[in-house]
Amino acid sequence: MTTSIETNRMSDPAIAEPEDRKPPVEDFTWTAPDGRTVTFKPFGRLPVGVFRKVGQLDDMNATFALLEAGTDEAGLAVLDEQPIGELEDIISDWTAASGVNTPE
Repeated sequence: MTTSIETNRMSDPAIAEPEDRKPPVEDFTWTAPDGRTVTFKPFGRLPVGVFRKVGQLDDMNATFALLEAGTDEAGLAVLDEQPIGELEDIISDWTAASGVNTPE
């Protein structure tokens, strides 16, 4: 007998077995307009504690906390020089490359 959970897993690819939902392990590299690069850890591989802490922050501080958790000091130095208008695209590209969907 097939349970409703098993039926949902078979019919809905978004509800996959845990091993099928593991986030990518490859880093994401973003290239700034001047050619410098920033390497991010896969978004879905950030520790749970990061998300627990950012859940208590306002949107701007949460965004910066995620960036700080996702890259190193050299990457942050490159990001600090980018126009604020680029930030949403950078994060969208990072999360998309990590296989994570973010709300609009």
